[in-house]
Amino acid sequence: MFFCFSVGCMDGFYGRNCTFRCSYPSFGLDCKLKCICSSEECHHAYGCRRTPSLDITEAAPKSTNIHHMDNMFTEEKGDVYESKSTSFIAGIISLLIVAGLLLVVYAMTYLHKVNCIVQGDTAKCTDGFYGRNCTTPCPKPYFGSACLLKCMCSSENCHHVYGCKRIPSECATGKYSEYCELSCRYPNYGNRCQLVCPCDEAFCDPSSGCEGCVDGFNGRNCTFPCQYPTFGLKCCSTCNCSREDCHHVYGCSQSEAAPKPINISHTDGIHT
Repeated sequence: MFFCFSVGCMDGFYGRNCTFRCSYPSFGLDCKLKCICSSEECHHAYGCRRTPSLDITEAAPKSTNIHHMDNMFTEEKGDVYESKSTSFIAGIISLLIVAGLLLVVYAMTYLHKVNCIVQGDTAKCTDGFYGRNCTTPCPKPYFGSACLLKCMCSSENCHHVYGCKRIPSECATGKYSEYCELSCRYPNYGNRCQLVCPCDEAFCDPSSGCEGCVDGFNGRNCTFPCQYPTFGLKCCSTCNCSREDCHHVYGCSQSEAAPKPINISHTDGIHT
């Protein structure tokens, strides 16, 4: 990307390639000065002639028709300096914009390269690893599955598998440790692992505690079969057949007319 900075034309010229002469009554640098004489005596580069001669090397506007000529030249000179200063500032701003754009392009290229590296062979890698044979930890600040997550903490506190260190209150229910990577140990469960399961370990979930029983059973540790005439999931269905033909899991046997089981709205009589 290239930038062209304007270079002033020679005195008395303006426009593209500086091919146009200043139009009367303008003359001089950037055509910013003004003749106070007739067009015949106004030179596009030097201004008014002092004498009727054709010698145009004497550039001196007549002073008989104006007051405070010195002030006029001072003001015009200030305008010229201001114009050049403005052009310089505009050039500096353009360079800063270009530098900013190049920085953005570099950052996008770097991120794209990182994504290409970490995603190349991560489809079958475990969390926190990438590359051939999945032996390379995610480069910081990235972590997790396919190294697609990004730590929002210092590199010292960023784990390539679990991310940033956390305080206990930030852990999900049923999790603990500095990265919240461990499940509550039996019999504890729940938020900060502060609750206790009243059932065997096989039925204790780290986040929700004692889970529901399989079909046909209820009670602590799910060791009690459904009581007749109930059966099925949570013993919430009822048999329309005799006790002998009612199975606590499947309901009425196939030898019966096998009416469809119906749900009951209460579980009175069920052992809890």
